[in-house]
Amino acid sequence: MIRERWEILLSDSHIPLDESSELCFDTLCTLYQEPHRYYHTFDHLSQMLWQLDLADITCVSVRWATFYHDAYYIPGDPENEQRSADLARNHLLLMGVEEKIIHDIEEMIIATKTHTASKDDNEDLCALLDVDMAILGVANKDYAAYCEKVRLEFSVIDEALYRAGRKRFLESVLAQDRIYLTDYFFSEFELQARKNMERELAFQGAHNLSNL
Repeated sequence: MIRERWEILLSDSHIPLDESSELCFDTLCTLYQEPHRYYHTFDHLSQMLWQLDLADITCVSVRWATFYHDAYYIPGDPENEQRSADLARNHLLLMGVEEKIIHDIEEMIIATKTHTASKDDNEDLCALLDVDMAILGVANKDYAAYCEKVRLEFSVIDEALYRAGRKRFLESVLAQDRIYLTDYFFSEFELQARKNMERELAFQGAHNLSNL
């Protein structure tokens, strides 16, 4: 699936399937298959690309940003997004992508650090932020599985500290006027996302999030 989507993106970007593009893809494979990852894997990318299809978002910059936005992922590391953006720049330069497009992709990737934007911001940037957060608005069972995978990624952190950090995240997202900035993702996910997060907050005292 991911290999096929990569080749489609290369074609849509007029990039040949050659030694350079193969090297870039192999690097991404190595990174996204690191043993400490449970949620931030190629499965996450596949879901994002699928949701972009459903939303009829075909912009190549959004798809490039999707591929690279979690290229570097160490739980809690504040440099994840910058390092991922830097890798995207290096790879895209190697594959001959023009500077303006690379700059836009970098900007989108770095924005995933805070997930803050306004409805008036760049539409492509808003689409990437929304599709990255689509997991918050999935069905209860899938949301519980996401919670368990994220917890596994932070397994080295004490339970009380993790729950405190998770609580801050949930409350900050719920405090926003709207979680999703684009009309499509707002209509598809906003209501369920709020239900899921409110439910998780209500179960903060429980140790088994599969009960969500």
